[in-house]
Parts: sequence; structure tokens; C-alpha cells
Amino acid sequence: MGKSSRQSGVNMNKFRIFLSYSSLDILIAAFLKEQLEQCNTEVFLADQNLKFGEKLDEVFNALGRSDLIIVFWSVNSKKSDWVKREMEFAKDKNIKQILIKHNEKLKLPEYLKEVKYVKYWDPIEFDKFKKQIIDEATRLPEIQRHKVEAIVEHIPKDVPGGPKVKDAKDLVKAAEVSVTDTSDVGNALLAVALVVLIIYLIKGKA
Repeated sequence: MGKSSRQSGVNMNKFRIFLSYSSLDILIAAFLKEQLEQCNTEVFLADQNLKFGEKLDEVFNALGRSDLIIVFWSVNSKKSDWVKREMEFAKDKNIKQILIKHNEKLKLPEYLKEVKYVKYWDPIEFDKFKKQIIDEATRLPEIQRHKVEAIVEHIPKDVPGGPKVKDAKDLVKAAEVSVTDTSDVGNALLAVALVVLIIYLIKGKA
């Protein structure tokens, strides 16, 4: 039996950030994790989160569960195959990416020219970036709610014998009302929407 999100140490109710970096920059990466976790987020840092003996596949599992990947871009990380693989994986999975550029003289390769970056050396900009992360973390239930609405809207309207789309939306609203802890609202909504979608698919094949 697979581990639950609570057992595996993943808090599904927090905005999840994956920090991509070169192991040569571990001290700065650890500092960034400390700063970002002050913004009501959960940050995955491989050197701290992976236990001895765990498979490296867990790195990509953690990345796949993340809401955002932050890449610390330095002279070391630009030479790292792991950083490049993590960024490519995130792009394939449509995970939002932000760079934290180490210094002003560091040039970005052509394939990163369109990626937003934060100036690590600029304390004012870095503070603004932290406020942005706080806003993103605060909006997490809203973002998940939009995912539910998208699922409901794509449920076929002409499945014989299936509940009406309006009924599906009512179920979603009922789930939202029934959850007293707002941090759990997004997860409850997603679960209900997926169940409704499965019911439609089963009835459609019956």
C-alpha cells in the first residue's frame, strides 16, 4: 500500500516549491529554503529532504508534485546536468519556473531568455519576490478550485443515465461548504470532482 501524503512528509495543503541548484551551492540553497519557508510554503531541497538510500527517482516525484520550481542559477548550476534535467522535466509538466540569478555578470543561455528571473544580489527585489510567493501560497485553494471547475466543465453532458452537470457542480459546492479548515478546501474539491468524473465515465460505458 502506498504512503499517504501525510506519511510521506508531503503537505498537500501548502504551496509546494522545488528548489533546483548545484550541490556546490548548498549553503545558498539552504538559505533560500529557510527564506521561502517563511512564506507559508513547503520547499523540497534534495540534500535535506532525501534520506540516505532513497532513490533519486524521488527527486522527480517531488518535482512532479510541486506548484513551482525555483532554479538558483549560478556558475555551478549552469554546468549541472541535473539542473538542466529538472528544468526540462518541469517544462514538460507545465510547472511554473522562476530563476534566481546569482550575480549581475552571469549570462543566461538562449533557452532561458524568456524565463523570469530574480536578482539575488538585490535585497529590495528579493523582498518583493518573497511577497509574490506569499500571494501565490495564499491563492492555492483558489487555484485548486479553478482546476475543479475545469474538470467539471469537461464532463460530457450527454451521458445516458448520468447525473446532470449542474448536480456535479452542486456536489463541488457542497464539498467546499463541508470543509471547515480552508486549507483543506482545494484538496476536497479536487477529490470530489475526480469522483464525479469517474462516475460519468463508468455510466457512459454501462
